[in-house]
Amino acid sequence: MSPILLLTPGAGQTPACRNRRSPYLFPRRPAQRDYRWLDPTEAPCCSGLHLEVKSANHPTEPQEVIHMVEVRAAGHESSLSFGTGARRRHELTHRDDTEIASILDFLEILPDQALAGLRVLELACGSGRVTVPMAAAGHRVLATDLSIDVLSLLAERLTERQAIQSGIAGRVEIQQADMVSFDIKESFKAVCLPMASITLLNPEQRRATIRCAAAHMAIGGALIASIDQVLPAAAATSTIRLQPDTCLTEEIDHVGRRRRTILRCRDKEYISEHYLVTPEDLVNDLKDASLFLAAQRSTPNPVLPHHISVILGAVNRR
Repeated sequence: MSPILLLTPGAGQTPACRNRRSPYLFPRRPAQRDYRWLDPTEAPCCSGLHLEVKSANHPTEPQEVIHMVEVRAAGHESSLSFGTGARRRHELTHRDDTEIASILDFLEILPDQALAGLRVLELACGSGRVTVPMAAAGHRVLATDLSIDVLSLLAERLTERQAIQSGIAGRVEIQQADMVSFDIKESFKAVCLPMASITLLNPEQRRATIRCAAAHMAIGGALIASIDQVLPAAAATSTIRLQPDTCLTEEIDHVGRRRRTILRCRDKEYISEHYLVTPEDLVNDLKDASLFLAAQRSTPNPVLPHHISVILGAVNRR
């Protein structure tokens, strides 16, 4: 299992932040609590955060820590999850409320009411487009993502005055975790996988994610997942203009069940690779994980023709 990166506040600070001159503290070997200091210039994608590695019940070797700190250097600059792409994605999507009402409705009706005191686990939370509304509705959320860059954006949002005064910041904890393989010693009333993030995974990874999510759900808990269903009528190649300086090109391989999106913004290009997933695919995966489909809601995508935003809610009855 991969180690989990916990973003914690410094003494007397608001959640998840110290000032930008604070060094980063990482354990070399958690069992010995032997620490070393990293200058902020060594971890530019984490600037402004005090980070502590929590081992997921196994020793963490130094190279694993180095990999997490230097993840941007591995060619992720063209991704919408890392570097400048993470902030660009946030700018384009943080006001998109397409699936939020459905997710909040499902959280009210699907989990057993006896579980109301438990938290929601959010996988692939990004910069908090769904995290913040869930917390605003009164849910306590453990928000996780693999990218430190997007977690940094969420941490910034939680330090805003409105988030603090409204109590939102106090209901959110942020951890770094891989949605395919994570081990958190807690049971949740719901696991939420929004923003069609599950379509980034190949079929084997997708099934592993659902099994892992099911293992973290309390009995009576719910899994809420969304997909972007691409209909057969969708063109093999299409381009739409999102803003005067931003356009999105989509390339669809219906036979190979793959989809590539290319976001061009000014002089930068960000590429995302997706798998085509149908509601039937996801329902079968849920059954394999002994989860029972309880609700499904479909909404035409307001931007992309022949795309349907589908949200499914399944319950753990074991």
